[in-house]
Amino acid sequence: MGRKRWLLAGATLAFVFLVGLQFSSREKREDGGAEAVTPEEQAGDIGDAVSTSIQGERSGPQTRVPLAATTIEGDSTLIDNALAEVTTRLQSGQLEEALNELDALYADYENLNNEEQFSVMSGYANYFLAAGELEEVMRIYEESLNIADLPGETLLLIYRTLGQLSLRLQQFDKGIAHFDSYLEIGGELNSLITNSLANAYFALGNFASANQSLRSSIELLHAEGADFASPRITNRYENLFDLPLRLESAQERIALGQLLVDEFDAARTYQNLAEIYRMAGDDTRADALLEEARTNGILDDSAN
Repeated sequence: MGRKRWLLAGATLAFVFLVGLQFSSREKREDGGAEAVTPEEQAGDIGDAVSTSIQGERSGPQTRVPLAATTIEGDSTLIDNALAEVTTRLQSGQLEEALNELDALYADYENLNNEEQFSVMSGYANYFLAAGELEEVMRIYEESLNIADLPGETLLLIYRTLGQLSLRLQQFDKGIAHFDSYLEIGGELNSLITNSLANAYFALGNFASANQSLRSSIELLHAEGADFASPRITNRYENLFDLPLRLESAQERIALGQLLVDEFDAARTYQNLAEIYRMAGDDTRADALLEEARTNGILDDSAN
């Protein structure tokens, strides 16, 4: 039963990570059901179910006096059933009722084992996600790190989710710290993590580190066998297409600009590289590049 609860709680974390926490200043829907729903959209679907009383009385661990609860120590089935009921209520837009269920579980929180505590905290995170309160979701997972003896795979999911949440909330330094913690405890260095780090460094104006992380991310995309022609992949990297314009030397700008043209074949990558050539005084190369993009159907005839 304990293993089942870890999997259930881990599924909650995975859900938080997948519903649109990937940072982008140009938020776009990607292919796939989970990635097509942002926390804001989910909260909008719930609509008026988030009552004024809920919004005015910030709920959750340490922010609201828990309701009276039946003793649940040692009764794993009761906890599992209660959390299943929370999920059902959230899916039905019954936020206040879901919160009452969670508060009843939290009333006996100190008597729960670490698996049960994490399951309850994940339930609160799901509630705040449904209410569109990402800062509260982040607070819940930060508090979850204080639970003793969490499995390594759970810690990895927590740090990864916290990193993405931090980027969505524009807390870029914190996001980098969470991703560093993820990597330090053995997290996989993949294209998603390095892409997120590149976005964070870019937002902070650390363009050299952003360049390094972006290049690493592209290399990892190749190793992962990603389809660079997929709109999903292009959308994930689009926010970084302007990075070559921010680099210090003309050689670095041209090198990264050409890499992005070669890999993503997107209109803005051609336009940015053409601008870089013009900045370097090479109008001939700029014009030839734009003509190539028009010939290949990447730019229309009127585009500069």
